[in-house]
Amino acid sequence: LVQGVAWSREQLLACAEEDGLFALDPSSLPFGCPPLEPPPAELVVVLYEALLGSRRVRGTSPIVELIKQRKASLQQTLAARRKRGAANAYAPAPKLPRFVRVNNLLMSDDQARAHLTSLGLRCVPAAAGANSLAVQKGTFCADPVLPGLFALPPGTSLHEDEKVARGHLVLQDRSSCMSALALAPPAGALVIDTCASPGNKTLHCASLMGSGSITAFERDPARLATLQRRVGEQMIVTPRRRAD
Repeated sequence: LVQGVAWSREQLLACAEEDGLFALDPSSLPFGCPPLEPPPAELVVVLYEALLGSRRVRGTSPIVELIKQRKASLQQTLAARRKRGAANAYAPAPKLPRFVRVNNLLMSDDQARAHLTSLGLRCVPAAAGANSLAVQKGTFCADPVLPGLFALPPGTSLHEDEKVARGHLVLQDRSSCMSALALAPPAGALVIDTCASPGNKTLHCASLMGSGSITAFERDPARLATLQRRVGEQMIVTPRRRAD
């Protein structure tokens, strides 16, 4: 998201200007909306999501409400700019591999490799030091940078897999795995996760530690229930809940 916004900033603001966004009377803006010039960072991010990112505008801030109101007009303006060559043509997002992390509390990397092979996939080497991976159909590879992580072909479905259902393998994005690895908590550590649900990073820390204590905070009751369920699936201890 950050990279896309930075790369597309000038194109997004040119589209907004052509659409008349910056010529709006301040009294017509949603209540609480900040001045649009100079363009606030939030405006550029929301424009990116509406026009080039997910194409969905989520949230309730005044800027979000403004772009929701003008989304159709902005998209028409962008299409017209593309047609006359004033904006980059649409390029579909690249298909990324499916990443699966090994829960070393319940399974070793070798056992995970054997399981993936039993699914009909062939383990191949990854390019050393690669920051992005292209995984061919019918193969998988160990991530060359992040330990305990395997890359599978884009679109691989493992939601019904027994090892995933039992918490031995975790479907987790590559970027999400970096937090626990950067922290590198040693065995016996005390870890505090202040915004824990759904629990991928919490459980990754537990997998790296092997032993120790993790205090995971989650204020939303429904998300807390998700966290408790996943901890029960992926750990060999029973989670303890505190009401305070």
